[in-house]
Amino acid sequence: MTTTDRSSAPSPPQRSPAGPDMLRQSEGFERVLGVFLIATPRDSIRVCHPEDSLAQVRSCKRNSAFDYLPVEEACQKRMVGLLAARHYANSVYEGDEQELVRSHMCPLSEADLIGADATILDFIKRVRPKPLLVVAGERIQGIVAWSDLQKLPVRSAIFALVTGFELTMYEAISTAFRDDDGWQNLLKPARLKDAKDLYDKRSRNNSDVDLLLCTQFCDKREILKRHLFSDPRVELSKLTSGGKFETAVKEIEKLRNNVTHANTYATCWDDVENLKQTVKSLVDLRKYLAAHVL
Repeated sequence: MTTTDRSSAPSPPQRSPAGPDMLRQSEGFERVLGVFLIATPRDSIRVCHPEDSLAQVRSCKRNSAFDYLPVEEACQKRMVGLLAARHYANSVYEGDEQELVRSHMCPLSEADLIGADATILDFIKRVRPKPLLVVAGERIQGIVAWSDLQKLPVRSAIFALVTGFELTMYEAISTAFRDDDGWQNLLKPARLKDAKDLYDKRSRNNSDVDLLLCTQFCDKREILKRHLFSDPRVELSKLTSGGKFETAVKEIEKLRNNVTHANTYATCWDDVENLKQTVKSLVDLRKYLAAHVL
């Protein structure tokens, strides 16, 4: 068996058009993960009733994990509203504690409901300070709150979403440089060397890879940033102009790192708002690349 002197070997080949369509393979996985995976089942939800006094809410809130309590009619077991229990359970509340929940609850509307078949991505788009009630058919099956965003199925959905975005960047670069390896000139020599070292390592293990697959997330960001702003054939938009592309992709990478390393990313409402914006940017940028580059 002979060995090859890689110092004199030609540049690693680019992905051939007949190669695997990893972009298509990656699409949709995050949509397999449904909101029901993170919802609290109805029989585990602490509720209050329209005829309860605020004093009773104060006593039951001590053992409740929710800032809002669903309001359920005692006789028909039908949920009719949401009560901001945290406000009324606060020790500094100065109102009449004998007033009834009926007078303070927010009646349920369609905006308070989310289908049991909704995805975790759908929930991230709609998440708000008030919880959402999970409905299947004509019955409310559970409740889902922004605090549920730290659960494992959400991490899995986010990781799949970001991985899909990285593959979109890979496909965009492969398409833009289909006939040459000019993308290599858009990386700093040290970053390109790291990619080639990884390529050599994987090649020695008989892995079927190309050089671009051996670049990191930040490398693909840099290639696309420099390509988008230098190629007059690429239509710019509010997503990519004025440094917005780089800022948005850095936030996506930061979210990926937090998920990968089991860090927190939604422990306060400001974090949740940032998560919503980052996911929206990711979805919009992926559509943009598909429309204008792929």
